[in-house]
Amino acid sequence: MTAPHPQQLLTQKIATTALAYYRQLEPLPPTALELATWFDALAAPTRLQMHTLGLQACLRLPVFKRYVLEKRGYSMPAYMGLHLAPDELVQWVDDDEART
Repeated sequence: MTAPHPQQLLTQKIATTALAYYRQLEPLPPTALELATWFDALAAPTRLQMHTLGLQACLRLPVFKRYVLEKRGYSMPAYMGLHLAPDELVQWVDDDEART
């Protein structure tokens, strides 16, 4: 059995850390007002996509979870900065910017 490639280990660590960030929302689920506020802030084409996905799917989306956590004062960059080494954080920022 071969050892995992260092880039694969880095990707796994970043993904695990991001998942832990999103899991902070589990004890206090989003409210209807938070969902409505998020939905209203979306661009019209995105809003249509989210409407098509349905409520339950929207509640599971990382972008929605991050919106709620950020509104509640839980900054994802701050969380990632506390849990990743500097070089790992740079990789996460680069990956995050590529997704947006």
